Amino acid sequence: MPLNSIPRSTWIILGAMLLVLAILTGVFVTNSLRQEGPISGGVQILAGRSYEPDRSTPTKPVPACELLSQDELATILGRQVGSGIAFTSDNPLAESICIFPDPEDPEHTLAQIGIVYTQGMAPFLVENGYTVEQLFDGRNLGGGQTENVDDVGDKAFWGGSGQEIWNGLQVLVWDIYLDIDISSGDPDADLQHAKTVAGTILARLYPPR
Repeated sequence: MPLNSIPRSTWIILGAMLLVLAILTGVFVTNSLRQEGPISGGVQILAGRSYEPDRSTPTKPVPACELLSQDELATILGRQVGSGIAFTSDNPLAESICIFPDPEDPEHTLAQIGIVYTQGMAPFLVENGYTVEQLFDGRNLGGGQTENVDDVGDKAFWGGSGQEIWNGLQVLVWDIYLDIDISSGDPDADLQHAKTVAGTILARLYPPR
């Protein structure tokens, strides 16, 4: 059939169908990019807490023990915890760490919070292009030892409970690297508690503007 013999109404219908297809394709691509790529901005929600990183400026370092109180952790875990013990790793990452012991067994660590700020790393690391994302990728071993966690930060993975460098819930947000290790003896509960801790910390670091 010659093209000029096709009714105008048919062209209108075909044009509308192509327009709808183009819109749906654009939505699919946009959603795929949002799911797979880093979060670009805006208010995010984690474990019921809202946070909003200002990605135009470096995050000011705050010691780990100032980001989560003993009482907050006790409420999250539903049990008593010891006072936080603060120290900073003696390496170029300058990771700020807070350890909460079990009051019934002080040798056992119930929770350990670690955070690395790009702003706090040794200058030579930053000058040579080292980033917290490289730190995250280096610890995300995969192969059954770690598993990616959706809807937490820009990227996140769970490495199970324990004291190895890949253990715990490890979260990348903007220019910080957050490592939360809960050791209650119940790995499933540990992951959920770690998400709540992460939400509390991120809300304190990045209150919505």
